[in-house]
Amino acid sequence: MVVKVETKARANVARWGAWQYTHIALSTGVTAGAINTAYSKGIGSVLGIFGLPGWAIGNLLTAAGWTNYGNSPGNSVARLWDKNHNGWVGFYKRTGYDGAGRAVATAYKTE
Repeated sequence: MVVKVETKARANVARWGAWQYTHIALSTGVTAGAINTAYSKGIGSVLGIFGLPGWAIGNLLTAAGWTNYGNSPGNSVARLWDKNHNGWVGFYKRTGYDGAGRAVATAYKTE
């Protein structure tokens, strides 16, 4: 899971909303290919495939330790992200709210 705080000032998240499916899912094969392309050409070259903000994909890859898997990290990371082992990587999002109910953070995860 990766989190981004929406304001420059440190915001306190009083509560998190429920995880919501983003309606974005990629097969593990497509995910692996995109990750390998990102490794060789940069994350910006594959952002359109994932359909998520660049910071989210970059941080999800960092959290997965993608640079520890050699020159072709795609298959390893895709398997790691496919938590239920159905051959698909689904992306989920939730919003964090401050005490006044304002959205102050966003979190993404894979399943």
